[in-house]
Amino acid sequence: RVAVGAMVKAEWPLSAKGGEELLVAAQDLQEKVKAADLADTKTSSLEEQETREERAGMDENEQGPPPGQPIFLYVAKISEEQRGKVLADAFKKAKANAGDLAKAAGAELGALKQLQSQAAPDAEQYQMMQYARYNPYLYAQAQNAEPDEAVSPMAGPVTLRLTVSASFAIK
Repeated sequence: RVAVGAMVKAEWPLSAKGGEELLVAAQDLQEKVKAADLADTKTSSLEEQETREERAGMDENEQGPPPGQPIFLYVAKISEEQRGKVLADAFKKAKANAGDLAKAAGAELGALKQLQSQAAPDAEQYQMMQYARYNPYLYAQAQNAEPDEAVSPMAGPVTLRLTVSASFAIK
């Protein structure tokens, strides 16, 4: 007997106005998705249930969530305008830091030589996704987020950290 599985992704916008209202809406949606039993775990055969239970008992670090268990990630879309402003502010800070270093070395800041940016989850959200309370599988899913998305396994504020690295010549 061969078992085949597939990951299905669904997105639902949460249009609540305030923090508490957003948490309630997220909880309600989670309950509805779980109650819908989209993987049809309640009507599966005894053999399928036993296989699911065996897999659920395996090392979650390697296996991910048990079959049929929904995973919830909260995503905030970052607009081009928001991203541009944050990158401009980050570059300004990087250039000021480089200027201070050049001054401390008795030199002046020269031309820009290299520039790059990187997006990553907030450090706290990174730890939540990577360690004990949350399955590393969630972290792997969050790492596949688009560059204009901030992702968290928790309903609530979601943060995207943008890092700018700039290299300058010195005179």
